[in-house]
Amino acid sequence: ITTLMVWQKGLISFTEFFAIFVPSVVNWIIPATIMSFTVGAGKPAEITEEVHIREGGIVVVFGEPAVQLFGGSSAPLNSSRLPDDSAEDVAVLFAVAFQQCIDDLLGQEEWTSADWGYICWRLFAAMAGWDVPDKKSPLPGARPRVLGAFMHYGNLARASHLCICPIRLQAILQQLQSIQSLQLLYPVEAMSIHGKLMHVSDQMFGQVGRAHTRAFRRRSYEHRTTLNPQLRAALSWWLNHLASTPPREVPLRVGDLPLAVSWGDGEGSDAGLGVVIVFTGLGDSRPRVGHLKTPPQLRRYWAAQREAIAPTFQLAPGDDPRDIQQIEAVNPAVILYSFPQLQHCLWLHFVDNNGALSGLVKGSASVMADEIILGHTWSQIAQRKIWVYFDRVDSESNISDLPSRCPVAELGDPLRVGWVPHRLYFPPSLSILIASTPSEGRDMPGGSDVLL
Repeated sequence: ITTLMVWQKGLISFTEFFAIFVPSVVNWIIPATIMSFTVGAGKPAEITEEVHIREGGIVVVFGEPAVQLFGGSSAPLNSSRLPDDSAEDVAVLFAVAFQQCIDDLLGQEEWTSADWGYICWRLFAAMAGWDVPDKKSPLPGARPRVLGAFMHYGNLARASHLCICPIRLQAILQQLQSIQSLQLLYPVEAMSIHGKLMHVSDQMFGQVGRAHTRAFRRRSYEHRTTLNPQLRAALSWWLNHLASTPPREVPLRVGDLPLAVSWGDGEGSDAGLGVVIVFTGLGDSRPRVGHLKTPPQLRRYWAAQREAIAPTFQLAPGDDPRDIQQIEAVNPAVILYSFPQLQHCLWLHFVDNNGALSGLVKGSASVMADEIILGHTWSQIAQRKIWVYFDRVDSESNISDLPSRCPVAELGDPLRVGWVPHRLYFPPSLSILIASTPSEGRDMPGGSDVLL
């Protein structure tokens, strides 16, 4: 089965599967043959005693686990239905609610009933004959550790927080510092780090950090060990931000937050950006509209990244840079920089480009140019604690299509919505970051080690 999983993961080709299948079968047959001579053919004696239940009694049967719960270093595996069944049994017997997650039972109670729920669970485990250590089943608390993260309930009237477990955080920091010191990263270790960082990023605000994991994933498929500029940049970012990035909030009263709704669009021919935003934090509910031209040096950079050539690449007059996805994806970054009032609110942003939408939702992309845009955008979202939701709008229904085609002064108010012109600004830090980032296609000499 493990051999099949290796092939299904894509680590080997179809023909290589048969080459490793034969040794795996041999390695299974030899131990099985040896054990067949040592394990006896007998069986335990049957129990003949009859159990009589008095009239009105209820029969409750508890059994010992017949299979072993096990896990791996990559993805948790579970071959048992015991956790799920136990959650149902405890609910029926003691009216205590548990949520089964892989091989854990998670329960949440009010303070007045938390101790009673804990006693019921330990009683159930003892009746079932399970020796559950106190370390595996700690006392109820307002900051429990679940799946390598701390859940801090805090003020339930506002929000709870997911925090990185200090022990896990320290282990990852030491591993990253060791890689940075040795300037070496082997493919096997890179895949392990990628999984750990993806898990850690789940405890960060929004999608912060997702744009800084792809370099480790790429290394896991390479046949070299020295660090390239992308890996050095990712290591630097994680070492600087791993312990300082805001924790992930779990909002409980999103409806009480100020609401901002925006539309973004871009034109590939003249690289025009159009923005329409409605936000009460701007003083009134009138829509703000703006138009901005994408800087030419950024279009040259995006073209260079796509063609995997040096950033000195020059576009010939009349050439199509084919950068509409980047133009659409950079729209939220422009909105964040042009509207500093946008913070600690609920933000709905609509875009009509599927590629840009996918990257904004995931916080990561396969192209370095997109990675920088998305990483910068989500870092700003986390710093301002904005609850953002990206969604698609049809091009015909995108209200920002008109301001993306011409300056607002020439546009007027054709839709008669009473919008107010607002000057847009391109984030200067994004231009600096792009200018200092090495090419993705090859390691450029003199590249900066700071990605975002």
